[in-house]
Amino acid sequence: FSLDNATDAVLIEEKIHLDELLERITYKGIPDIRVIVFKKVPVMAMLRLPTKKSEGKANLHSGGIGLGIDLQTGITKASPYYKKAQSVNPDTGQQLTGLQIPYWQEIMQMSARIQDIIPLGYMGIDYVIDKRFGPQILEINVRPGLEIQNINGIGLADILENLDRNSQ
Repeated sequence: FSLDNATDAVLIEEKIHLDELLERITYKGIPDIRVIVFKKVPVMAMLRLPTKKSEGKANLHSGGIGLGIDLQTGITKASPYYKKAQSVNPDTGQQLTGLQIPYWQEIMQMSARIQDIIPLGYMGIDYVIDKRFGPQILEINVRPGLEIQNINGIGLADILENLDRNSQ
């Protein structure tokens, strides 16, 4: 609709219906999973949950909760080094650590293959998990931030240097 009959464009997006596990542990909003990929290898991952404090946004700087994810198993963990680490969601009372992320192997496979389509050597891929369609890419970041290292309790520098050295 245009008041002056000008041509316009519209973007229509599918509504996300949260996977049951993520819906159970989440306070209002959409949680996401960030996977850092370097040269087609997933190197680190985290789950970000919206909270009352973050007003339903899965944003760590606004008060969202971050949990590390074991890359091999897809199981959530809290870093003993992260000052804001939480093993229970204060808004829902649900246990957050030791949870198996649904579709984990698919997320790892998608993460490894995405650089065939988008030729960036280093990226952060944000996923949502829809109960009807499984993992969906929300966005890809060329500068995915550093907080994922705090949440996982490990730095990326050595990991990336080793991968870089071994890929030559």
